[in-house]
Amino acid sequence: MNRRVVVTQSNYLPWRGWFEMVASADVLVFYDTVQFTKRDWRSRNRIRTPDGSWRWLTVPVITKGRYHQTIRDTEVSDPTWCDSHLATLHHTYSLFPGYADIKESLSRLYHSLGDESLLSTINWTTTNWLMDLLGIRTEVLDAGNIPHEGGATERLVEIARHMGATEYVTGPASRNYLDVTCFVDAGIDV
Repeated sequence: MNRRVVVTQSNYLPWRGWFEMVASADVLVFYDTVQFTKRDWRSRNRIRTPDGSWRWLTVPVITKGRYHQTIRDTEVSDPTWCDSHLATLHHTYSLFPGYADIKESLSRLYHSLGDESLLSTINWTTTNWLMDLLGIRTEVLDAGNIPHEGGATERLVEIARHMGATEYVTGPASRNYLDVTCFVDAGIDV
């Protein structure tokens, strides 16, 4: 039986291609057991405005003195972030077709995040909301509950093998750092 697995760090409001990749898989494993990187997609993303420009939405997090913290341990520094993000989303997309259909659900989502202190939980919550909205039923798991040790690729192979993967699904940029032979040796197609 073919089993496609995606292992990825959580992102704040992932892009369309990410959802296409996840929709093609049987299992999504959030890999938030790795180091948080500043000025990266973990805590921020851009949205397109009606005039065609870009606007950043950033979840403010505590990084000072926490260089080695994992994504799952990264804490929010200002709990009012969700109010400004929601206002920006409403202002930016209120006239777009279909927005009225999701406005209330989106508002409930962001209001539910006001007391959340962990970035990883925020990313999981917003991503699961979007997956549900898009009808993506891929099983979602936490790498923290799956054994994985060794080098960067070895950890990914271990997670994929633990999930019974026959295929590891990843984006094209990973070819620059992924040792594909480790997957091949484990009998997992990339």
